[in-house]
Amino acid sequence: MIFNFLENPYENVKIGAKKFAKFASKHLSALEANNDQNDLTDIITIVKNDVEEFVAWVGDKDEDGNESKSNTKNLDTITDDFETFMDDVWEEVNYKFGRKKPDVFMLCFPNGLNEYNNITRINAPILIKRVADFCDKYKADLPAGMPAEAKQFQTDYAAKQKEQEEGQSNVKDSSKEGEVLRQKLAKSMKTVLLSLLLKHKDNENEVLKYYDAETINYYKRTSQKKAEDKTPPPPAK
Repeated sequence: MIFNFLENPYENVKIGAKKFAKFASKHLSALEANNDQNDLTDIITIVKNDVEEFVAWVGDKDEDGNESKSNTKNLDTITDDFETFMDDVWEEVNYKFGRKKPDVFMLCFPNGLNEYNNITRINAPILIKRVADFCDKYKADLPAGMPAEAKQFQTDYAAKQKEQEEGQSNVKDSSKEGEVLRQKLAKSMKTVLLSLLLKHKDNENEVLKYYDAETINYYKRTSQKKAEDKTPPPPAK
């Protein structure tokens, strides 16, 4: 039972570089905003430099062209947005086909929603294409705009993937640097979290005020989805 406490909750979270930088920045801002009594100064010192370094790297990455030479989004941002998009697709496809036409439902969600919540760069092209093809085939049954949005994800991802392949060495160097900075930031953020839990040990919910509520609630919902049975519903009798 102790092993869960040894894990760093910030290391394996499925969140793109930009979103993680924004999350960390809001965390730092919340710490500074609640430091009226200077009782958080030591905690802020632990994380401040790491947040600023990672945020600067994300900004430089966008400007120097390693990840964003054109108007297309970077791969992490595309997959982040695609995950959110798939929540809407799940609701529509489940409602329209889940019980009435489970065979059609299975074309889009053969492994449930979790497969999309855990999307990686390895399976992203396959999953994004599957959804684009599905939405195009059944566009008459889906909300207006959803098939076009699905197709746009496929176009953007393919364009960005090709762009990165053309400058692969630079992308690798940049990604490695970002990985090191992110791991460093994740470690300091865990230290801050432990410090906050000790500070508020009599009311641990107080810790939540130091984090962006929208992001926290999103990943709480995602965790709840993973805990639920996301396999396709049984056919109607």
